[in-house]
Amino acid sequence: MNCHPDIDVYFLEYGESNIKGNTIFVPYDGFNSGIYKKTIYGMKMLEKSYEFYLRTNLNTFVIFDNILSLIDRIKCKHDMNLPFYGGKMWVKNNKVLYNCDLFYYSSGMCTLMNYKAIQTLMMYGFQDKYTTSNFADDIIIGLVYKDLNIKPVPYEHMKYDWKFGKCFDYNIKMLNTNIEHCCVRTVRSHNENHKINASLIKHFYDIRQMMFETVIILPQRNREDNLKYYIDHSWPLIRQHLDNVRLVIVEQSDDGKLYNLGKSINIVFKEYQHLTKNFIKHDVDINPTEKSIELYKSKVDRDTIIGILNSPCVTLGGIFKIDAQTVQDINGFPNDIWGWGTEDRVLYNRAILMNKKVYFNKKTSDKDYLTFFKRFDNHKRIQCQNISKIHPNAYTDNRSEEQKLKHMYASGLNDIEYTVLSRKHIAPDIEHIKVLL
Repeated sequence: MNCHPDIDVYFLEYGESNIKGNTIFVPYDGFNSGIYKKTIYGMKMLEKSYEFYLRTNLNTFVIFDNILSLIDRIKCKHDMNLPFYGGKMWVKNNKVLYNCDLFYYSSGMCTLMNYKAIQTLMMYGFQDKYTTSNFADDIIIGLVYKDLNIKPVPYEHMKYDWKFGKCFDYNIKMLNTNIEHCCVRTVRSHNENHKINASLIKHFYDIRQMMFETVIILPQRNREDNLKYYIDHSWPLIRQHLDNVRLVIVEQSDDGKLYNLGKSINIVFKEYQHLTKNFIKHDVDINPTEKSIELYKSKVDRDTIIGILNSPCVTLGGIFKIDAQTVQDINGFPNDIWGWGTEDRVLYNRAILMNKKVYFNKKTSDKDYLTFFKRFDNHKRIQCQNISKIHPNAYTDNRSEEQKLKHMYASGLNDIEYTVLSRKHIAPDIEHIKVLL
């Protein structure tokens, strides 16, 4: 679940081993021996590797910005080449398993572990003495680390217990007293629980404050020279004139497959569909000048698409701006066009089919367009070899509207499959995503 650009959320459910979207199904359940196995097998099934992992509960409200701030401080204080395990400390009398009176472990509402700690847990945590234990999973995780002499690091202010006898404003004031307050625990059985969560969401996660105004999509593969020029010259200019903007570079892996521009762009559409109001799709070899920057500020709504710079043909290639909801309405690009060509024409045809108005500004056939943009054309493009077999006149022939819609929904955002190989922020407002198609 991409509810924050830097955080993914997964839910653990009982069922046949599988991952569907953001739900991990594992064949273990029950509070005692089942819950630890559910947790550890769920972690093992995750294909992605993360810098940090937070084990929490449904009755815990997590403030993402605060948890990221805490992680930044942890990284400054601790060697990330060593396991880090910490959070709000709890204590257990553990004479049954150990000849000691007290045993400290991190509360399951906010157990924080770095990647090295997870690797260690995967290596040693599947022993029978842990998987057959009747303790809760946060206790057993603590026991695994205790056996390995990995001491928990206390962050006592990480968890805040909601005071139900106090008003909302009082609790918010106490919560904000220290930025390390990252989780709010609400009691499952309390009747006011859902009201408090709704108020917290509005207070911390007002969707209008979360969203970017614009996400610029920069697809590329083996265009490092063009990409460097764009980041060094074009991006500072765009940032200077556009507010609340993020650049997302999407790179298809060089695995022998032909380049698939439409599917690459769809991935960013999918990843940021709830995190931005608008998208600007931008070719990596085209760079704006001061003269063209006003075109980027053009207003779009659900019924309009703005071409910023396009070819003389009636297509949506080059640079265009589109409302995030419009992308959903037209199902994005088709995913099955490999090699250069035709995906931009299909997108235009889908827009017209769905009664969207497309307005064009500058075209590469305009005599003065090079005074608006600086363009490089120094890379060979392998053309799509089967254009005639893909989407043949699907939107412009005499088919019924129902047949055309069926064709539109046969390939696009609704059925896209891909694997994110890596994602990193090369600057605070630039994300690079490498994908396997």
